[in-house]
Amino acid sequence: MVAIHGAVEIAAAVQDVLLDVLLAVAALSVVVVLSVVAVLLADNHKKLIKSRCCVYG
Repeated sequence: MVAIHGAVEIAAAVQDVLLDVLLAVAALSVVVVLSVVAVLLADNHKKLIKSRCCVYG
């Protein structure tokens, strides 16, 4: 009975660690996606400004 209890505790600990890792990966992927979107928007904004300068310039 003690072995089963120990195995359950180990399984719970492993599950907690896996959940923490999963949350960290999810947070990291959100940061990466937001960074890529920000870079693309900034690049697009620069191109838009250049095209307007050429039209009005």
